[in-house]
Amino acid sequence: MFKKINKKFYYHLISISVISIFLRIILLLYVGPRIENDTPLYLAQIYNIYDGKCFSITDYVDNKLKPTAYRMPLFQTISAYSAKILNIKKEKIPLLVAILNILFSTGIALIGVLIALIITKNQEIAILTGYLSSINPNLIYNSVLVLTDTTFSFIIAVFIFVSVISLENNSKRYLCLSGIILGLSVLTRPITKFYFLFHIFLLFFILKDSYKNKIKKIIIFSLSCLIIVSPWIFRNYYRLNFLGLETNQGLNTLWSTARLIKIKAEEDKKDKIIYEMKKIIIETMKTESWPMKAEIEARKKLNLSEVEACKYLQKIGVDTIISSPFDFIKIFLRNIANNITSATAELKIIDFLIGNNYYEKQHKIMTNFENIENRNVEKKIKPEDFIIIAPNLIFRIIHLLIFCVSLIALCFLFKENKNSAIFLFSFISYLILLTSAVASYDRYRLPYEVILNFLFSYMIIKLLKKENAKNG
Repeated sequence: MFKKINKKFYYHLISISVISIFLRIILLLYVGPRIENDTPLYLAQIYNIYDGKCFSITDYVDNKLKPTAYRMPLFQTISAYSAKILNIKKEKIPLLVAILNILFSTGIALIGVLIALIITKNQEIAILTGYLSSINPNLIYNSVLVLTDTTFSFIIAVFIFVSVISLENNSKRYLCLSGIILGLSVLTRPITKFYFLFHIFLLFFILKDSYKNKIKKIIIFSLSCLIIVSPWIFRNYYRLNFLGLETNQGLNTLWSTARLIKIKAEEDKKDKIIYEMKKIIIETMKTESWPMKAEIEARKKLNLSEVEACKYLQKIGVDTIISSPFDFIKIFLRNIANNITSATAELKIIDFLIGNNYYEKQHKIMTNFENIENRNVEKKIKPEDFIIIAPNLIFRIIHLLIFCVSLIALCFLFKENKNSAIFLFSFISYLILLTSAVASYDRYRLPYEVILNFLFSYMIIKLLKKENAKNG
């Protein structure tokens, strides 16, 4: 296939790379490495690895350095050892992380080209996919954030590419490689930990093989993934007496449901810690937007370890979902809509350009409007507020249209390449449904943004060719 590629294609690859790096570097020079709410914890872990203190954190309960599993380790390890290898001082690590993310973000655009080329064998679709990815605001904005999202999305792009090849060629070698890469994605962010099961199900039904060969290939994929992930699980068990991937999962179950928590007087009083934690969460959420502060307060007041807090918070979260299913479904559907349409990246870039705290002004209005967790908030929007949130609404409509066009494109692709279409649909669906159970905005769309760019490009080229055929 690559032998048939003309020279112009390679010139386009260079152009895509240059545009991608240029736009991201310009943003980095303008705003610097962006420190978000989650960044300090990541940086603290990176600094400890850099200083030879392994994967640890200073616990805010007793101010002692302890091993942690609150975040997955790969992003921090890559960042710390890159700094050591390049002999970069600790205070320059945020800049280094942003530069690495810019390279990864450009890599996503280039891998998007290869994904499109492998699936469609069409150079025009592949090139357009690359250009759309190079100028995609979500990919551009997240590249300067000192967070895991761009690194994770790059690994996901590689996983999609290798998985498509393995499905196209029914190759054991690429199937093994896809398992390894999926394992690496889990070590970066744990949201892909359940996709392991989805992919096994997918392989079983779409591989054209005997049952015996299907089982062999599923075992190869499974072992490849487990070999990568299992050392981290063993480490957590022996260092923290915790059999799992990360202790942040307790807080995640409460991220969208903390305001739904109710104290069941008789039942909760049987477990004093659950009872006290619920009181702390309810009180904290009167003034806070997110439940993270409640976890900190509960750990300090009740003297809980990281693992113990995770266990109790997870129990409270699951019980809350079970006891308030209809309220949770409303939040879940709201989060799905946010995942598909959120325009944080575009609005943040506008905020950088015009200033005046624009993002926070429109965010306050939108939060008030869409906040279905807090029934006490009066949902009134003044006529002048619509002017402020107009860009948000416009970008949301654009994202919704792109998503709908992408779904239509998947239907057409299914007729041409059934296996790849099923794989892409299942992967997008998995990411949307899983993340929407927690919280959702365009950072959670980032891992499948490259797929949307490909499907949108596929539809545009198909329509143009159809129009040319009519006129020709």
